[in-house]
Amino acid sequence: MGFIRRRFTKEQRQRLRGIIADAFTRADLNQLVEDAFDEKLENIASPGNMLEVVRELILWSSKRGRENELLCALRAARPSRADVQAIAGELLPEDYDCLKSRDSSDQAITELPLGVLAHYKPWTGMSGIESATWLVLVLSLFALGLASRSEILRQQNKEPEKSLSEIDRVRGRLEVRLDARERPLFKFHGGGLPVADGRPGMVAHDPEIERLSKDLSTLLDIFDRAIGSAGLSERDQLRLDLAETALNWKNRAGTALSWGNQYSISDLLKDRCLMPAARDIDPGISLSSLLAPGNDCGRFDPLRAASIEGYVVAVRDGDLVGLVRHFHHPRPLPVETIIEISLTKNAQPNKRVRAILTPRSRALSSIRGDVWESASLKKSLVGHRVRLVGWVVFDPVASSESENTNPGNTQNSAATAWRICPVSQIRIGP
Repeated sequence: MGFIRRRFTKEQRQRLRGIIADAFTRADLNQLVEDAFDEKLENIASPGNMLEVVRELILWSSKRGRENELLCALRAARPSRADVQAIAGELLPEDYDCLKSRDSSDQAITELPLGVLAHYKPWTGMSGIESATWLVLVLSLFALGLASRSEILRQQNKEPEKSLSEIDRVRGRLEVRLDARERPLFKFHGGGLPVADGRPGMVAHDPEIERLSKDLSTLLDIFDRAIGSAGLSERDQLRLDLAETALNWKNRAGTALSWGNQYSISDLLKDRCLMPAARDIDPGISLSSLLAPGNDCGRFDPLRAASIEGYVVAVRDGDLVGLVRHFHHPRPLPVETIIEISLTKNAQPNKRVRAILTPRSRALSSIRGDVWESASLKKSLVGHRVRLVGWVVFDPVASSESENTNPGNTQNSAATAWRICPVSQIRIGP
């Protein structure tokens, strides 16, 4: 018979959380797909709610950046091409011939397209552990799409002890463990900017941070390859989830970005496609507050958006933006558009704030009928008073060329390293 979705009781959920956390803490991931794990679940989970067990497991591992390890633990149970066809209910494209084999490479899992699993249906006639194995394999490719951004933000805004979210509770315990370390994870020099090997803007060397950063990179790579042909929103949802999780790992000095590699987290935030809603806009962020002098590394919350008004001084092409820098693409990619805005029409570079249009935000604007190409925007915006809406993000790469973080430098190209990026709305006039 098929699965019947049931809800865990509070006690069952607590015990499940303990089992999952124990397995990942000891890195004994094979027990997640072996009889030992199944035996532990017997007292708390019937076959009817195994789907929920697996969903909780996937969500937890993905939010911790451990999805790759979970996938590796499933190598022995990799399905054949025929098996996947049976699950998907449709034929696979010939491009995915790698699924015919049961070899130990990651290719057969990481190149599985999201689309072929869109019509997934529950199984029948399997034991609990077989069902769990199949579900892990299938759901690991799109389980993060099950949680909406609003739900994630709602859970993150709660106190950990009051939250009903498994992810938040486990993460809270790990944060306490890291906070109890004898030495801080980061060192700060030069006005609060983290440094490593003399390079401004980088975190100090720490093996644990290095490992976590690698996990994050690997997971993004796997996800990008797995759903490369799918829509933008699913891929962006994972990136946003991971960025928000990463930003929760604040260092004890309270500086803005403190988990893993600042550059990679900054890129995650720059490449968002989920546009801010009215509730995301911080009324305390204005053009004046962005231009206010003083070290502003941790001045704003990079999970909030802003609506600013001022004069456009310049519009020009920029560089490749966000994660597209880090992956190999067969063809040239479009560049970002930089809009420089200030309180006056002729402000010097060190009195301007930069707003960024990414290739992703430009593509989304074209769906609405807006033309956001650099050349057309230069003609229509320069010299005019405009209102821009978008997320705020701190760009550590630009901190050495910004007046607030490197005052007095004659090469400063902006007042602040904080950006409006990506821009989601442009309106000419007050």
